[in-house]
Amino acid sequence: MPRFEAFDDATTERMERELIAAACGAYGVEAIAAELVGHSVNVVYRVTAERDGHRRDYALRISDPARYSTQQIEAECRWISAVNRETSVVSPEPLLAADGRHVVEIAPPGVPIPRRCALFAWLHGEQIDAPRPEHMRRLGAMTAELHNHADTYAPAEGIDRAHTNWEGMLARFVRGDVSAAWEGYVGTVATEDQLRVFMGAAARLTAAIREIPIDRDYGLIHADLHQWNVLYHDGEPRPIDFDDCLLSPYMTDVATTLWYLQDDEQFPALREACIAGYETRRDLPVDWQNQLAVFLAARYFAMLDWALSWPREDHMWSGLQAVSRYAERLHAYLESAD
Repeated sequence: MPRFEAFDDATTERMERELIAAACGAYGVEAIAAELVGHSVNVVYRVTAERDGHRRDYALRISDPARYSTQQIEAECRWISAVNRETSVVSPEPLLAADGRHVVEIAPPGVPIPRRCALFAWLHGEQIDAPRPEHMRRLGAMTAELHNHADTYAPAEGIDRAHTNWEGMLARFVRGDVSAAWEGYVGTVATEDQLRVFMGAAARLTAAIREIPIDRDYGLIHADLHQWNVLYHDGEPRPIDFDDCLLSPYMTDVATTLWYLQDDEQFPALREACIAGYETRRDLPVDWQNQLAVFLAARYFAMLDWALSWPREDHMWSGLQAVSRYAERLHAYLESAD
């Protein structure tokens, strides 16, 4: 893992300090101070640094060594730069290192696996945990603009990002595999009733996703566009954290945004505002309602697949509670689909 969990606190602090200094140096900036702002799959620091005599803030992201290749992270950074250059959407601009790359590989002494690092300009804005319809309308419009850009985005280097493999991800649940990598857990972490729900919903979704066309309304998407990955500045949404970007039906983005808001008492109004905003910039697919229902349900499996891979049951929140809650929601999906 990126934060050197195998080492004691003093060694970890030294390694992080050396890694931050070396990574910033590769981009021609001198780190003055660093603050940890996020540690999930990747580690993100807010770094105050000097460059060309000016003091600025940057976001230094240290990627999980096993997650993406250097080429794949380069592809992500190229897309972000193109979005900033060719649309009205504002995102954290990735810096170029002295050798012209966006990604540098740093290996602090004592660390056998180099860490892939990317440095971004710090983006100012307000994170809104409970967005209202006016926020969702603007977010829907911004999402549509990203999709319009993806329609024509064809860099000479190609798009080195994966296509969504829903069928591959769902296959384990179709088989009834709800085993976890959590320390101290062996075998399934679901009850028999929950297993039946997961197997039935996964099979139904596998068939439904096969029917969704990929010759239209399909391309490079953010793929994790929830309210904590959007900053609002003067009322305009600014997307951050493109780490999960991939090729998928565009409605996956909209479903991901709405998935996190389903328990909000204003959800119908939030959903309507998001869709209305999207339509101001782009026509919806003719089958958008079906796609939205499918990808809302599929998101439960994507999140469950991720949670089951955690090192501990409580790595981010309670994995067991997630299993129970997702089974309830997917049971409702099965009943609504009948």
